[in-house]
Amino acid sequence: MQMKKALFRSFSKTINFFYLILSILFIVFTASVFYIAATNQLTETTIDTMQNIVTQKNEFISYVYRDIFEQFYTFIQQNSVTKLANGQALTPGDYIQLTEEMDELYGSNSYLVDSIYINLHDFQLVYNEERGIRNNIDIELDDFSSYEHNEGYFWVGNHTSPLLDSERDVQAIGHLVSDFYGNEVGVVLIYLNTFFIENVLDDFSLEEGYMLLMSGQSYYTTEDSNVYDGLNQQIHAQYLEGVGTQEVQEISTESLGSYYVQQSPVNFNDWALALVTPKPTIFNSESTLSWVIIIFSLFIALLAFLLLRMIKRYISNPIEELSEKMLGTETFDEKIEKPETVPDELAVLYESFNKLIERNTELFTEVTLSQEERMELEVALLHSQISPHFLYNTLSAIKGLSDMEMNEEASQMTTQLSDFFRTSLSRGREIIQLEEELQNVESYLTIMETRYGDFFDYTINIPKKWYPYYIVKLSLQPLIENAIYHGVMNDRKKGLISLTCKEEDGDIVFSVWDNGKGIKEEKLSKIREELSAPYLTDSETETGVGLRSVHIRIKNRYGEKYGLVIDSEYGEYTQILLRIPKIKGE
Repeated sequence: MQMKKALFRSFSKTINFFYLILSILFIVFTASVFYIAATNQLTETTIDTMQNIVTQKNEFISYVYRDIFEQFYTFIQQNSVTKLANGQALTPGDYIQLTEEMDELYGSNSYLVDSIYINLHDFQLVYNEERGIRNNIDIELDDFSSYEHNEGYFWVGNHTSPLLDSERDVQAIGHLVSDFYGNEVGVVLIYLNTFFIENVLDDFSLEEGYMLLMSGQSYYTTEDSNVYDGLNQQIHAQYLEGVGTQEVQEISTESLGSYYVQQSPVNFNDWALALVTPKPTIFNSESTLSWVIIIFSLFIALLAFLLLRMIKRYISNPIEELSEKMLGTETFDEKIEKPETVPDELAVLYESFNKLIERNTELFTEVTLSQEERMELEVALLHSQISPHFLYNTLSAIKGLSDMEMNEEASQMTTQLSDFFRTSLSRGREIIQLEEELQNVESYLTIMETRYGDFFDYTINIPKKWYPYYIVKLSLQPLIENAIYHGVMNDRKKGLISLTCKEEDGDIVFSVWDNGKGIKEEKLSKIREELSAPYLTDSETETGVGLRSVHIRIKNRYGEKYGLVIDSEYGEYTQILLRIPKIKGE
């Protein structure tokens, strides 16, 4: 029972998702560490083995080539060969000496020498495995002049022997012979069979590997499969370009994958020896390490599964129960019941959800009341613009002007009344250009000036550059109306109303100022408080329909930064500032 309580109180550390992620990461990390360590060790072992094999093979092959070259050099210096080179006729004794020297060279190196070929001043001899001599061999001397040679000596890599009827790969050591005048008069060749070299290259302990012996003309490989032709050609091309080094290189192929290549130049003849083996990997059928990693990973996965079952019992199930209860609520004010036994963290969630329900209920009530008030303000504002009292008084004034035969003034007042109602309706548009709003203000002021001309004067100082900018309809006229009825009409002196605007912090700020009676501090504070309230339920307000409607519509349209700011000094003035953003165009 104590263990159950402890598990419930470790909610934040044992939540299912994070535990599963951590388990997977642990398995992957541990397996990766084992894999990387094992791979690195296997790679190092493979590289060391390759380097040792190549070094040993190189030393042995270099020794074999050096030994046969020294014997070949000695053979070239023999008196019989020298006479042939100088164009002298051989005596029977010279001829016998030549055959004995050829027989000695061939017999002491029969494991390696395939044939001996002499072609000097059109005198041709071939000494082969039958220990016989043949003449009239069809070999062109120009074929050997193209080989790179050192003091006339050159090496020829694997090629088909021209001296045999059957095809057989051979290598060759040659010497271009010159007379006293430096003219090439022939060539002496020793053809080496590849059986011995093949056995040397094929005898090493590295599985799935093979060796290449590369010369400038060709390469010889112990792996006869055509599958490796592309890889071998790529290695040989690197050798020809001088890219190959004595360090192990990795070569990747699309069909065969990655291979390690260890090259080493054969010291004696500038050929190169290369050992090729697949890149080692521990994940193969014969790798013990791969099975160790797999078994270890399965053990960790099983342990993680058992622990996950425990976490599900003590943590996941309570969370699911909470989720089902939340989803099961049918009304916005429905709370959920907290179980008696629950982790501390889940208890907080239960309590937070219920508090959220309470807050939602409060917000729903506030939003409902706010929307109702906004609708009432919109209707009341429109109603105030088409007030029967205003319309009746204006029409009475027009009739009075007509009775006094002031037809021009009556016509002008009628036009202003028409313009006033047309702009107020604006075809249902809420956003109009400032020019249209000012026409509405002008129409209204003209009508009021005609009716109460003795009570106030007005000035409008708004540059025409602001006319294309947009404003919420009926934003300025209610402010002018407020200045007339609650400002200058309540004062004995003749009033003055001014409408101006300026740019401030990238916004347009309008000012409606009057020199009326002003507002007492207590009443001004209440007006400001009502303007900032989200909604009003009391019909007896200080702001009235006009001001609050303008303020709410501006804030709803542009945000909390915008709207009305009222300032007043009792007995001196009242100023209302209206801030809107600069918006030009659609």
